[in-house]
Parts: sequence; C-alpha cells; structure tokens
Amino acid sequence: MAIKLSNLIDESLIIPELSAQDADSVLRELIAIAFNSKRLSAMETAEEMRDMVPGVGSQVGKGIIQRGEAELFERIKYRESLGTTGIGEGVAIPHARNPMVKEMVLLMGRSKNGVDFSSLDDKPVHLFFLLLIPQEEKVKNLAVLAEIARMVKKPDFINQLLEAPDAKAVYKLLKKSEE
Repeated sequence: MAIKLSNLIDESLIIPELSAQDADSVLRELIAIAFNSKRLSAMETAEEMRDMVPGVGSQVGKGIIQRGEAELFERIKYRESLGTTGIGEGVAIPHARNPMVKEMVLLMGRSKNGVDFSSLDDKPVHLFFLLLIPQEEKVKNLAVLAEIARMVKKPDFINQLLEAPDAKAVYKLLKKSEE
C-alpha cells in the first residue's frame, strides 16, 4: 500500500507562492510554517511556556521556536551538503531527521519564478516538498520520498500543481493523486 501524503500535510502547510528568492530563504520560509504544526515538540513546549508564564513565557517560547528553526535549518543544510535533493523537472525534496519532530510532516512551497537549488538538471526549482522526519524513523520516510517522486512523474502533474490557484486547490490535487 502506497503512503498517503495527505496524512502528512494540510492546507496550512502549503505556501502557494514563496516570497524567497534563494535556496536558504526557501528552506527558512518552509521551516517557519512547520512550527504551525503540532507535529513538532518545540511548538508544544513554546505554547506551554506561554500558558504557564504570561508575558515572559511568550518570549521564552519564541526563543524555543527560533532555536528549533535554526536547528532544523542546519540539519537540512547538512543533508543538502551530502547531495542535492533537487531531483530535476523543477522539483526538490529537501528532508532531515530531528528529535523535535514527533510525527513526520510534509510542507510544500511553490515558486513561479523558480529558485536555484543546485538541481540535478541545473534548472530552477518551482516545487519544494520539505519532509521533516522523527529521529528514530528509518523506513517510512523512504516510502514518502518515493511517493513524492512517483507523483511528480505523472504527466502534467507538475503543471497542475503550479497552476492551482491556492493552497486548497494544491491540497486537493495531492489528495487526488493518491487515488
């Protein structure tokens, strides 16, 4: 049975138009929305701090999230240093394991202009699928990466994702691709 990407992503984790113009900024923009997900323990900890100590707790919580974002960024950059995750045809699948990831989470961002991501085909990347993986996960992530690669190989699917008007339409296309 193929993995269902729709179990790892929702509309709030899709950026219909990235504002980032370079690879590092794309990663930072996607990581920032990852902290909207309850799948990261740093977000829970930040919320607990806010609730426990109003005012001061919010500042501590922001610090926890900023450190978490920096740590995820470094992990992803390290993974990219081992070899690009720009698989070609305008698609990149950056990914990393991290102990703060409680459940695997998938984020997606689109860039109409494209971004240099050192892709295998040397072409700009327009679709970014960022996969954050729990530290102890060793197998399921491979199935997710394979499913994304399979999905984007479907004729015209990349164009459909690029032309979708909003995050809701992108999510519907992802869900439909699972059928």
